Amino acid sequence: MCCACGRGFALRFDQCSKCGSWGSCEALQGRASKATTPDDRFLLLSSARAHSPARLLISPEWNKAFGGDATPGLAEGSTNILWGKPGAGKTTELLRILSIAGGLHIFTEDLDPQAGMLRLTADNAGIDCSQISVTTAATPAEAIKAMRSRTWPIIAVDSLQGFDHDGAGGPRMLKRTARDAVDAAQSIGATLLMVVHSTRDGDMSGPQWLAHLVDGIFCLSSIQIRVVKNRFGPMPIKVKRTKPRLRLVG
Repeated sequence: MCCACGRGFALRFDQCSKCGSWGSCEALQGRASKATTPDDRFLLLSSARAHSPARLLISPEWNKAFGGDATPGLAEGSTNILWGKPGAGKTTELLRILSIAGGLHIFTEDLDPQAGMLRLTADNAGIDCSQISVTTAATPAEAIKAMRSRTWPIIAVDSLQGFDHDGAGGPRMLKRTARDAVDAAQSIGATLLMVVHSTRDGDMSGPQWLAHLVDGIFCLSSIQIRVVKNRFGPMPIKVKRTKPRLRLVG
C-alpha cells in the first residue's frame, strides 16, 4: 500500500503509479492472515454452547409434558400458552405450577370474588397457596406494570383475551398484548404462563402467530396434556393426567 495516497498494490513497488511518491511502499501487517481469520459476525454452530435451562419439578405428568423423560420439569424463563375447554382444570393446574416456586396470578376480572374462588380451588386440590400472589388487571398496561413491579419466579396471565382494550380489540391488539407480556417476563427472568381461550371446535382461539411467540403450547383436557409445541422438550406427545384427589372443605 502507498502510505502517501492510500492506494493498495498486490506487489511491492519503488514508485507509486498513482501519486508518484518514491519509497512510500508499506506492507499491510496481518493482510494475509485476515482472509483465514473467522469473521466476528459468524459463529460455527458446533462451537456454541447448548442452552440448558434449570428445571422446576411440579408433578409427574407436568414434568414429562414440559421436559420429557430426559429433562423433566418446566424450563425456567420459558414462555408458554395453556389452553383448553372450560372445565378442563386450567386454573387448578396454574395454581399447582405457581405453588412450586411462588409467583403472581394476574386476573382480568374483579379480584375479590376471584381470590375467594381461587383459595377454595387450591384448598380442594390440596395446593399450598402461601407463596402465590394474586392481582387484577383490567387493561394490558396494568398487567405489564404488575409484572415489572418485582422479580416474580412465575407469572400466570388468566386470560390473554380477557383484557379491556378500550374498544380497540382484535388480532392486532392481542398480538401487542402477548408480545408485551413476553417482553416483560423475559426482562425479569420470569417463567410465563398465558391462558388462551378455546373455540367451539376445541381449537386454540386467536391468531396462529401466537405459536411463534412462545416456547411451549400445551392443550389441557380432563384426561390428558397434549404438547403442541415445546422448545425445551419432546413433541408432539400426549401425557395422561392423573385424577386429583379432591377433599371437601367447609
